[in-house]
Order: sequence, then structure tokens, then C-alpha cells
Amino acid sequence: MRRIEHISTDALIVNRDAVFRGQGMTEKTRITKTVELLFEKALAIFRDAASPTAVIDEVSIEQFMRIYRGDGANDVPSVVELIAPRARVLMLFALTLGSTITDEIKRLFNEKEVALGYMLDVVASEGTEAAAEELTRRCLEHCKREGKLFEGDAVLRYSPGYCGWHVSGQKKLLAALNASEIGIAHNESFLMNPEKSISGVMISGEKKIHFFKNNFAFCEACTHKSCRARIQSLGKK
Repeated sequence: MRRIEHISTDALIVNRDAVFRGQGMTEKTRITKTVELLFEKALAIFRDAASPTAVIDEVSIEQFMRIYRGDGANDVPSVVELIAPRARVLMLFALTLGSTITDEIKRLFNEKEVALGYMLDVVASEGTEAAAEELTRRCLEHCKREGKLFEGDAVLRYSPGYCGWHVSGQKKLLAALNASEIGIAHNESFLMNPEKSISGVMISGEKKIHFFKNNFAFCEACTHKSCRARIQSLGKK
């Protein structure tokens, strides 16, 4: 059943170290007091300006595959098309922090407050991920209460632009969710607006369905290999 979820920024933990890494800092980098204060100021702005809102909808494998196929530009084979049929629950989602936080970032850059603008931009990106994690947690718990998932089951998110799902998949995905209701659209390059937004499918089921080797053709072009850490976080099969 389609529904809209609102998430309080107070419930989100923005990973400080991830923010600093996002700005090119390493474990050996000395974090100055000035940088710490910038982070705290950016975090305060994020808490005040961001309004995490999501739309989700549970779909059957048949419904999902019609959406997933999009305009036929996906890689074959792909991770998503191999994992999805083995899921217990498939949940489409689109989430945004709203336009206010993006406007605030632009305002800071326009007013030459570049350091704070850059810090807020990275904080907002990490905040988007934190909001998606909270949404995933909520969906997992909901499905368990409904008896659709069991202890030991896991859920991972897969988005257009990754794992063989072509970025043009945003078109049918956002249309299926009627994401415009929460202010999400896409441009001609299929990038989402507002910028601090994320969409995709939550694939839930036994942990083992998510384990795959990164030896697909598209894996060679992937620059971050974040799937490895996500899979590792699930523990053993």
C-alpha cells in the first residue's frame, strides 16, 4: 500500500567522520577547531532546513519488473534482476530532504560563504543517506510486524544508476510512485530535483540473496564499490 513517511531530522545521526571523508580528509588529517565549528554550524542548519519526506509502495515482482525494465537500457544481466525475484518483499521508494536545504546551500555559495556552503552540502548528502537508512529500518520493522519477513532477514536498497539499473529508470520509478506529490521530479538527464533526494527499491528477504560477486561488466566502471561494505554489513550468509 502506497504511503507517505515524514522523518524528523532529530532522529537522524549524521556521520561526522563520513562528512570529513567526503571533503577529502583522512584519518591522518588534523581536524582543526575551525573545521569542527563549521561542521556544527552546518549540522544545525541541516536540522532546521531539511524536511525528509518519502513515498513508498509495496509491489509484486511482476509490477516491479515492468517498472525496472524502463526503456530497455539496463545492463543484462544485472544485479537487480537476479536478486529481485528471490525477495519476500519489494518496496519502491523516493525520498527527499526538500528544496529549502538546497536553496540554503546555494545561498551560502552566492554570498561567498564557500567553506560553510561546502560543509552543508556534504552534511546534507550524508543526511540524505541517514534518512534513507531510517526509512529502510521502518520498512523492515513494518514488514516483520505484518509477518512478511522473519528474524535474520535483511533489506538493502538498489537505485537507478547502480548495479546495472540504468539511470533512465528514474522516469518510470518516480511516475509509479507519483513522487511529484512530495515535490520530486527529474530532469532530462534523469537526475532528481531537489538534489538531495534518493530513490530505488528496497529488496527484502534472506540475507543470502544479496551476496554477489562484483564481476559484472558494469562493476569495472564503478568507482566506489560501496556494495562491498553494504554486503559485509549483513554478516555471514
